[in-house]
Amino acid sequence: MALDVVTDSELLWPDRRVPFVISPNFGLTEQIMILNAMQNLSTEAGSDCIRFTGRTDADGDDPFIHFVRGVQCSSHIGRQTEADQKIELSASCLAEIGIVQHEIMHSLGFFHEMSRSDRDDYVTIIWSNVDRFSREQFGKYRDLH
Repeated sequence: MALDVVTDSELLWPDRRVPFVISPNFGLTEQIMILNAMQNLSTEAGSDCIRFTGRTDADGDDPFIHFVRGVQCSSHIGRQTEADQKIELSASCLAEIGIVQHEIMHSLGFFHEMSRSDRDDYVTIIWSNVDRFSREQFGKYRDLH
């Protein structure tokens, strides 16, 4: 089973370049964790696949990802049209680099495996085992393709 990712060109980052800003509300160690997460993803994917670049004035009103301190770990799927696309990270999100990478990958257009458009071809969700507050996490992303 391959990773499921958006194919709508409006949700992909032009030229595979992702401008970013890290909120100054993060401490130095947390900022380094975020930078390392982006560096590792870029290295693993290859620089011709994705490039994270600090946002500059030349970016104007173009969308960018903005790492902000929050109460949860969250990101929209794919590039959004608003200029300030937040990746929310709580302190617990910064406990492991993989959690930060997980949220970054959402901003790049990757879905949760449990929300893949072809999920039901591979697994059966036993809804009685899914907390009612978590059920929305299992919605399929058909509309983003």
